[in-house]
Amino acid sequence: MASAAIPPPVAKPAPLLPAATVRVTSDGSASAGAKVVAACNVCHKRDGASAFSGRLYSRKQWETFFASGQHDRYVRIGDRFSSTQMMAARAYLRANAADSAENQGAG
Repeated sequence: MASAAIPPPVAKPAPLLPAATVRVTSDGSASAGAKVVAACNVCHKRDGASAFSGRLYSRKQWETFFASGQHDRYVRIGDRFSSTQMMAARAYLRANAADSAENQGAG
């Protein structure tokens, strides 16, 4: 009796990852960035994460955040925001950073 040939295993396709976010090293419009950050906060609230704009980062920390891709550590957002929107968010967050002039109280 001839044994039936075992078919080779079928390779499963790798899951598609969301698009990587563009690294941003220049600022856009801070006023337009307020809308982008508001959209970030909506998603953060839905996921139970802390408000994005509530992070007390310095201007240098925000610069590093956008230039290094730290925003892709857990969820890539390249399919949600354009490079122009990312530049605007960077401008807004840097303008409202913990070490910006309006956040420096007399002490």
